[in-house]
Amino acid sequence: MQGKIRLAMGATALLYLGPLLAGLAGQAWAAVPVFILTFLLWSIVMRPAAFPRAASAWTQPRIWIGALVQLAVQALLVLLLFGLGRGIGGVAGFLPVIHPALPVALSALSIPLTRLIWDPVKAEKLDALLDDALAQINGLALQGQRAREEDDRRKAELDAEVARIRARLEAGETDLRALHGRAPAWQLLRAVCDVKVNQGLTPALSTALVDFATDPALSMELQGQEAPCTAFMLVRDDPVATARFAERYAALLEADPEAYWDGPSNVFLRHAERAHAGTPAEAALHALRVAQYRMTRARRDRARALAGEEEWTDNPAP
Repeated sequence: MQGKIRLAMGATALLYLGPLLAGLAGQAWAAVPVFILTFLLWSIVMRPAAFPRAASAWTQPRIWIGALVQLAVQALLVLLLFGLGRGIGGVAGFLPVIHPALPVALSALSIPLTRLIWDPVKAEKLDALLDDALAQINGLALQGQRAREEDDRRKAELDAEVARIRARLEAGETDLRALHGRAPAWQLLRAVCDVKVNQGLTPALSTALVDFATDPALSMELQGQEAPCTAFMLVRDDPVATARFAERYAALLEADPEAYWDGPSNVFLRHAERAHAGTPAEAALHALRVAQYRMTRARRDRARALAGEEEWTDNPAP
């Protein structure tokens, strides 16, 4: 593309060289209209948008105005180049003797050469395509910016709501069920986490958190949010709250086995059991671990049985 542009510029230079050379050779001003016509013809060929081929387009005043402006510009260029050539010749005291038709021929030769090198119609289509692509990119960028701004605004609103819940918890409120009626569970859990980081959990709030996260009535609603695991991680340093969690979570597993996936792993429970050795939490955690092991073994046995049935179906005995 860059090579074509350079070649087209070189061919166009012949157009301007014609009137300059004619002025340098001392030709009469009568040659100026010929060059103006040549320049105008070059514009018609190389700038088709300014000189539409359809006759209906010429009914628009803007087309006539554009054409007249082009004519005025070309006439001014020819006069400047012709006058510059005569000035250079007069100052240098040298007027080369050349055939009168040579300057006009050079300018006229520029038209087919430039057209062979550069297709203005294709160039306009390419420019339009690039402009359209750029507009789409800018539009997508604008949409992305608006989406980010909307996300930031929404995040700020959610953070503010979490801060309000945290303030109520820090003020002593412990009725998480009531708060849950006005805020989603993840906001409550995050607010409790913030309270834990800022000032620690009171025994009342620890108990309320354990009861909320292991409530069978909320099990389906909290499914997938890892509420039991979050509650355990927040209260595991408190032997009383940990014992309560272990007992209630074991009961929750009996009521809703799917809560298994939202609870703490057996590894975490084992570490907590060792940390609370000699306390009521040790026995409760051990019982919970045993219940988890039994559930895991039962799931494994069911999976093996199902796999055996599928294999038997696919490959029946002869």
